[in-house]
Amino acid sequence: MKQTHALPEPDESMSRLRIFLSLITPFKPGKMLDLGAGPGTFSLAATRLGWEVTAVDARTMRTPTPENDPKRAGLIRSVRWVEADVRDFPIREGEYDLICIFGLMHHLELGDQIKLLRRCSSTHTLLTVRVAPEIIDREGSYEGMYRRERGKTREERDQIPQASWGNEVNFWHTEDSLLRMMRDCGYSKVMAMRPPHRPNYTFYFCLPYPEPQTL
Repeated sequence: MKQTHALPEPDESMSRLRIFLSLITPFKPGKMLDLGAGPGTFSLAATRLGWEVTAVDARTMRTPTPENDPKRAGLIRSVRWVEADVRDFPIREGEYDLICIFGLMHHLELGDQIKLLRRCSSTHTLLTVRVAPEIIDREGSYEGMYRRERGKTREERDQIPQASWGNEVNFWHTEDSLLRMMRDCGYSKVMAMRPPHRPNYTFYFCLPYPEPQTL
């Protein structure tokens, strides 16, 4: 029998926003970094709860503006919107209290996934990512599958909001491989949020190593 690595059947009532709000509401608001913010759904929800949010995306086609959304104009102006490739955006240790990487990781190549997580691993990180349902490809100690992004050319991909920014292929991990990569990148513990909100697509809460206690 062929081994598969699919996640449990999703609960259709559980949206990403609902799960996100249930996770961050108990925390004292601080500084949040939203990487690959897209239309700013999570940035605006966190801002409404009192978080100071920096939202980063290479595309601005979906970035909300006060002019296009006057009912939320004040909320939109409260967010710091940054047009930048997340792979190049500087992340200084201790600058943020929470980093969110939603729907982005599985659009990156493996090397860029590792580099990004290493830069984030000193901070509590919330991640949503697609998981490979089976092992097709192996890369070092990781396994999953390579997938080609939508769009035949860079120009076409740049105009597709859900496509990668630049790279032609991405890497989807199995869940075991994904958890291994997170630990390899410096997180002390990774907790999977169940149930997933879509097939093979779920939340992970990644904890940094605690700071050493001084006497």
